[in-house]
This record gives sequence, structure tokens and C-alpha cells, in this order.
Amino acid sequence: MVINKFLACNICDTRYRVRWEVGRNDATLYFKCPCCGVSIRGNSSQGDEPETIVNAHPVNEKRYDYILELSTDFLVNKMHKANDERFDDLRTPFLRTFFFDEEKIKLFSNIMYFANNLEKYKNEIDVVTSLFQHRSYAHLRKKMTEEDNPYINLCKKRIDPYVFKSNIDFLMGVHQYSVSLIENILTEKYVIQVSKYIKDIVACFLGKESDEIRKFVLLLADQKVFDEVDKKYSTLVNNFFEQYRALVPIFVSRIFPKNVDETQGITTLDSEILLNLYKKCYEFIGEFVIVVIGLNNIATRSKLDAFKDGEHDFLNHISSIWSKYNKVTQGIVPEELFSEPFINCVDNVIRNSEAHFNYEMDPMTQMITFKDKNKTKKLYLVDFAKDTLNIFYSATVLWELSYQLHKKYRIICLGERPAFGHKMAEGRKYKWN
Repeated sequence: MVINKFLACNICDTRYRVRWEVGRNDATLYFKCPCCGVSIRGNSSQGDEPETIVNAHPVNEKRYDYILELSTDFLVNKMHKANDERFDDLRTPFLRTFFFDEEKIKLFSNIMYFANNLEKYKNEIDVVTSLFQHRSYAHLRKKMTEEDNPYINLCKKRIDPYVFKSNIDFLMGVHQYSVSLIENILTEKYVIQVSKYIKDIVACFLGKESDEIRKFVLLLADQKVFDEVDKKYSTLVNNFFEQYRALVPIFVSRIFPKNVDETQGITTLDSEILLNLYKKCYEFIGEFVIVVIGLNNIATRSKLDAFKDGEHDFLNHISSIWSKYNKVTQGIVPEELFSEPFINCVDNVIRNSEAHFNYEMDPMTQMITFKDKNKTKKLYLVDFAKDTLNIFYSATVLWELSYQLHKKYRIICLGERPAFGHKMAEGRKYKWN
């Protein structure tokens, strides 16, 4: 079922018919007028709530020049002229996309549950991270034992006994809670990869590299890398959750990939906000890629200071690589153990085009052109959203690697002992903590 709304551009009076699939009562709407080029954006409503549309206004007259679709859950047909016969399929985005598969419906339900309860949970990772770093353990214990929080209840099922007797218990509990909040949008490949990396790190601590990896975690602790990674990742997640609802059609397209082609677009997502999120992920990875490089040096060459091109003082050599882009592309050796999530994860053309405001999007095709001096890169908005998710996943892998080293640092170097034991998560194939 759809609701038809009619808008007129405030500048050139171009008329639009918006086919809004019935779903959430409110939605963000973003598109550019193909006639005068102004951005039309804001919040629209299916109910009585006031609408705030910038550069356009509702009209009663059912005359229109262009048709666009709006769905809070699924990809939609891109904006097209009213008489474009390529878009004569008037089925709703739901009917074009959805099919019944028990496992896929469960994944879909998890995404929608979080989207519908976003206001309650979107700042949780930042809250528990801040409480831990400020050693506000009384408040943190109260937060981590809430009775009516389904994600806390999930932690209780996964950690046995669920008690907090030491700093490391709080560290592990905060991490498990954070994972529970983000895992509904993480792919199975990601979970498998992280599970393998946990075993690889344990093997380094138990093998001939044990002295070098102790040296590495002491260095990271001295440079306050663990605290900075957690603090900046929680900020990154906050930025990500701000766009969670707008990204739901992208999440869902990965669950139901049929009929996803170049005619499919998204009208809930602002490309400029998405580009800002990409930039923040890029900066996070560039700042903390030393975690990956150090692990690779130790796992591949059994020595922290042993790089592929020879031995160098670790911190001095990393510092000599002046740009964050080069730290990732030159510091990460593709064939080494911890490299896979970081190969081609950053794109300097996209990053520099954002820095110099040198990008534009075609309003009809949703093709974004990124320009950096004499280099150009073109991506559909949907594909750029997927690339942004991929770089966010890479940032999350880095956060996970830092956590595993932080945990080992507390156990081996500080002598802390966790009270936690860990159950296999219900319905999951891999143990994660």
C-alpha cells in the first residue's frame, strides 16, 4: 500500500508525486531537483505530525512532472519522469523485494527492532565506554544489570557467571554489550573473520612470539591506544547510529538481494551526511592502523620491529609515513595474517573530494562523481552506501583487535583475572569475547 503526496519545488515549481510505501509514520526525504539543482530535504510524515521539507512545499493539485518513491525499509525506483515507461511496475518496494525465508525474516526483524527502538539504545555504547574509562563502576554495574534491556539480557545468556568483580570483568562486559548492539548489521563473514583473529592472537601469546607481543601491548598501553580506540570508536558508532534508520534499505538489500540493479536507489539518505560518515571511518582506521601493522609484523616475522622492507624502530617508522592513507596502503601487506579487512578499505579520491567539496550527484541516476585533481571516481549512491558500510566494518574489526590486545594486556601484564566464563551464544556458530 502506498500514500501519494504531491510536492512543488519552491524555486522552479517543478512538481513531484511521492509514492510513499506505508511503514513508519515518519521518514527522512532527500533528493535534488533535476530542473534547478536545489536540494530538497527534510522530514515527512504519514500522520498528523508537522512536516519540515526544505526547498519544497506540499500541494493539493495532482499534476506532476516527476515520480519518486519513498520507503523506510527497502530500496526504491529512482526518480523518473512521469511518462518513463521503464518504471511502469507499480508494485510496492516491499513486493518487489521481500520473499519468505525463515532465516532472512529473522535477520530482517532484528534490524527493524533496533530501528524502531533506536532512540532508546543509540547512545549506549558511548555511555558504557565513558563510564568504564572514568571508573564509574557503581553506575556501570547498575547499567550493566538492567532488567528490561533485551541486549543486556543477551549478555547474561552469553556470559556465565554474569558478575563484576574486577576491572577486566567490566571491560569484557562492556565489550559484549557493545557487540550485542551492533551485531544485527554485521555480516556472517565478519563474525567468522573476527572469531579466527581471536584464535590467531591467542596463538601469538602462547607461541614463540610471546615476548614480542607483550612488548607490543605494553607499548600500546603506554601510548594510551586502547583508551583512544574505545573512545573514538564509541563516537564513530554514535555517528553511525544517527544514520541507522536512513541506512535500513541498504541493510535489507543485503538480506534480500534480488531485483537490486541500477534502477534501484534510496531516498532516505543524504549523500553529504554519508560522505561525512565515510570520512570519520577513514580517519579512525588511519589513526589506529598501527594495531594491525604491529600484529602482522609479529605474526609474520616474529618481531614487532620487523617490517617487510627490513627492521626499523616501530613507532618511528610508522610516524615517518606522513599520511593516514599511506599508513593503510603501505603499512598493510595484503598477504599477511591480519590484513584482509583493510585491503582497499580506504579510497583517497573519495576522501580528498570530500575535503575539497569536489563531488556532485546526478539527481536522476543517483550517480556520485568524486574528483581529486586529475582523478575521478563514480559510484551510485547505493554502492557508495555499501562501501561506507564496508569501511565501518573494517573500523569495527580494528576496534575488536584492539580490545583483544587490551584484554590480554590486563590479564598477562597487569595480572587481572576475569570472573567470567563464556557460553556459546544461542543461535550462533562462533564464540565472541
